[in-house]
Amino acid sequence: MLGYVSNITDDGVHIFVPLENARAICERKQITEAEVLLPDGRTITPSQRRKIFALIHDICEYVTSPPHRALTREEEGTLREMKLLYLIQRSSEEVRHCLTLCYCELRDIDVFSLSNVNETLASDFIDWLVEMCVKHGIPCIDTLINRAEDVGRYVYVCLLHRRCAVCGQYAEVHEAERAGMGRNRAKMHHLGQLCEPLCRIHHDECHRIGQKSFDDRYLLCGVRLDEALCEAVNYKE
Repeated sequence: MLGYVSNITDDGVHIFVPLENARAICERKQITEAEVLLPDGRTITPSQRRKIFALIHDICEYVTSPPHRALTREEEGTLREMKLLYLIQRSSEEVRHCLTLCYCELRDIDVFSLSNVNETLASDFIDWLVEMCVKHGIPCIDTLINRAEDVGRYVYVCLLHRRCAVCGQYAEVHEAERAGMGRNRAKMHHLGQLCEPLCRIHHDECHRIGQKSFDDRYLLCGVRLDEALCEAVNYKE
């Protein structure tokens, strides 16, 4: 869905999105927020293009192996969500084409080419592919934090699906800000708490070397728990 800049002030940008029955749709679906991409005229970088091809390669490896057994229900659901379930020839090029179509359909935009797509859209496409890998536990050759364009967005989705932001294993919720002496974690409110999803090994490492050293080592940053994250990790809001 495309919108247009209707006004620019020192405080922000006003966007107008033509939408028939807008009030009824937003009230029925309780839409109060929107994701906005602001193309800046720059085209995709070689680094972004390499990230996309690397992610596509790993996803292609996941959906094509092992080829001689029936899919589990979880694998079938993964392929269906990524529009790859009925793909006959699952080559990297075909997988990339289908994933691009799926992404463009979700964003309600025209299909783009990696030869000249703008840098902003390429960045969002990369982070969407990263989210798919995190959500479905797709193994990747390189750690996904090296492929994510927006580290905060990556950490958020790792928290949402309880995957370690460093290695991808099952994650505990590490509180990057101390709860404070005498505070009962079972009774305290966690909304707004700065957290990171870490497996037991990396959780212990973080406590051993300190938060700043750990974040500098793995290029991590914490994210603050919102209502969706509190519900996902079973924390009291």
